[in-house]
Amino acid sequence: MVGLGIPLRATIASLSLLVWLIPIPVCAQIIPDSTLPEPSRVTLDGDTLEITNGTIAGSNLFHSFSQFDLPATAIAEFAQDTPIDNIIARVTSDRGTTIDGLLRANGTANLYLLSPAGLTFGESARLELGGSFVGSTATGLLFADGGVFSAVNSAVTDSVLSVNVPIGLQLGSEIERAGLAPIGLTGSELVAPGRVVLGGGTIALDQAAIVQGSGVEIIGSSLDVLGGSRIQSIVSDPLEAEVAEASIRLDLSDRVTIAGFTADGQYSGIFSQTTGSAIGGDIITIAPEVTLRDRGFIATQTTGLGDGGAIGLDVDRLTLSHGGQILSEAIASGNAGAIAIRARDAVTIDGRSDRFRVSPFANLPSAYDLTGLEFTTDLDPNIEAADTIPHLSLARTTTDIRSGDTRLATAQDAVFDYYIFAIDTPQQPRHF
Repeated sequence: MVGLGIPLRATIASLSLLVWLIPIPVCAQIIPDSTLPEPSRVTLDGDTLEITNGTIAGSNLFHSFSQFDLPATAIAEFAQDTPIDNIIARVTSDRGTTIDGLLRANGTANLYLLSPAGLTFGESARLELGGSFVGSTATGLLFADGGVFSAVNSAVTDSVLSVNVPIGLQLGSEIERAGLAPIGLTGSELVAPGRVVLGGGTIALDQAAIVQGSGVEIIGSSLDVLGGSRIQSIVSDPLEAEVAEASIRLDLSDRVTIAGFTADGQYSGIFSQTTGSAIGGDIITIAPEVTLRDRGFIATQTTGLGDGGAIGLDVDRLTLSHGGQILSEAIASGNAGAIAIRARDAVTIDGRSDRFRVSPFANLPSAYDLTGLEFTTDLDPNIEAADTIPHLSLARTTTDIRSGDTRLATAQDAVFDYYIFAIDTPQQPRHF
């Protein structure tokens, strides 16, 4: 097997013995192809598959593989001797890519992984990077000079290997997104110090999967965040990230569903937090349909001096059901972020949650009984003319309103009060 750095001098007897003693399939699951001027090389060292060589263009390092599968006990390490800004890897196989081990890159380079046939992260999948991570089933990567590094057309010319900065994923139109292969995370932890970007068809997180960076972007057809899974952006120092970079942006052509929780009470949700003096990142969601149910939440929080991020939803239909929440919270000197919702067709709030915590991201010892708590709505009489729903509020009484803790939810507890806010408020998020 050329390029794997494994000596092939062995008798038939010794090869037979190796089959029993060494898990050879582990080293055979990352296979470079020969489509680049300087092909990639994979060398096995224990459980680590060191990936070297590849083709350099400016500050970009390109890799190409016919197969890329990483078992739970394995480590795939992208190593480079020269300073590189971006490591760009494509998988040309038609069988998809499964990552259940550790993806590592030395230095501070960003890692791009394109697998148009599908991308699956298992419960042992982890990242160890110094920069950002982009995982996608897009057909190619776009560059500032108009060039495209295709993951479906392996023909390579000098113009394809751009020296320019990658600027986006080749996902096609909103209609075409539905035809892209899915991205699945099951109990995975994709955590990077930079941004984390996932782009494809259906993107699904389940079984307490975590996606976390100094900012997150999800682009695709539909997004499911289920079973206690979370998409998170957490910043502290103002130098960690610019506000735009710290934001969470969900851009889906079909729907977003956030629902469910784990046995120990971890809720599914989208969460932006600032813990120091940095301004928290906004959460921007653009999709025809957004559903939060079974305690699923979208929330921003500040626990320090910095203001919390704003929440913006641009939807046709918004549904909050059985404990679904949208909230902005301030528990220190920073201000809570605004909430702006544009719902063209309908906002539906229904159901109840018998066991409901004050805050879905607070590590509280007990839950709260909602029996007998009042639910009220205040709708503008000019709703048809306005083409929006200007007010939707939750409060026990009109006097028990606490600014600094903003919520839109299907239920309320016996401790916190609720701030009445406009569905289409002029105080919009910074990047909405």
